[in-house]
Amino acid sequence: MLAVDVPVLNPAPFTGGRVRPVAGAPPERVVFLFPRLAPNAFKVLSRIYGLGGKDFYAADAEQFFEQAIAAAKLGYVTEAFAYHGATPGKPGSSPRPGLPPITAAEVSLGMAQVHRDETTGRLKVELQPLWKMTEVPNRIGPGHGACPGCGAFPTLHQIYNVLEGDVVVLFQTGCAMVVTTGYPATAHRINYVHNLFQNGAATLSGLVEMYHERVRRGELPASKDITFVMISGDGGMDIGMGPAIGAANRNHRMMIL
Repeated sequence: MLAVDVPVLNPAPFTGGRVRPVAGAPPERVVFLFPRLAPNAFKVLSRIYGLGGKDFYAADAEQFFEQAIAAAKLGYVTEAFAYHGATPGKPGSSPRPGLPPITAAEVSLGMAQVHRDETTGRLKVELQPLWKMTEVPNRIGPGHGACPGCGAFPTLHQIYNVLEGDVVVLFQTGCAMVVTTGYPATAHRINYVHNLFQNGAATLSGLVEMYHERVRRGELPASKDITFVMISGDGGMDIGMGPAIGAANRNHRMMIL
């Protein structure tokens, strides 16, 4: 048994069989008696489940309870850590290679010309016709899982066609993210970042400043032409509106679409 000396204001409620007075101590002190636990008396089973968005059903919970009961009966844990509902795969195997990364030279084909009006300071943008833009390789590969007729990808293709140089893109959670990044594959042929709804602009603005600071220090090679783009939507412009406005007020060198 484990004796714990505890001061109380009124010992009357604690005069049952599990407490006793401390010898020679004032009456306002009693001792609680607890069963002494043996070292490592607790048995812990760690299980990882739900990888890839897999659902968790009542039958899975029953298996967990059965494993816990079996460990209690045995007095020890046979497998302390394991994945539940996931296949271990084959050692040495890897996903099939996708399309190679796209280079800045491949996509810098002059599809947009920008001229500044020296009088007004306004920018005048001239675009090549859409049929001409088909010469630009796609930064998003074919074979993604978007619904037929989805308007997101024609829009993205047009934007990507006129952006020259290196592009770092951040997708907030949404359809365009889901259908292009089915684990373990990706349809993106450029630097891609996924972020949740609430703080995509904060993440990308931090990435922008980190990049330029490390270039200044000489820790990263400088790109002659780099564009940081955040692809957002109703969620990112709802609960993520605050970081987006903050990024705009700070005037980071990035785009929000």
